[in-house]
Amino acid sequence: TDVWECNTVGHADYEHATQKPVELVARAIRNSSEEGEEVYDPFLGSGTTGRVAQRLGRDWFGIELNPAYDDMIRRRTAAERDDGKGADQ
Repeated sequence: TDVWECNTVGHADYEHATQKPVELVARAIRNSSEEGEEVYDPFLGSGTTGRVAQRLGRDWFGIELNPAYDDMIRRRTAAERDDGKGADQ
């Protein structure tokens, strides 16, 4: 099927209005890149793409126009880098 289903439990705890589930982002990254390649997110938001890319052995870069999310992105990707897990969202 062309429709991906993924768990959205805990979405009420998301820190960004359009934050994506880790499982959804991981599937997209696995389907479109290999370990060691780069992943680009032009709408970085809360940094989920960067966190998942790190977890899957990809380098990443992105753009977020809203400076209010800068600290969130830095915190979430640093947590991933430090413990390899980060938060669930």
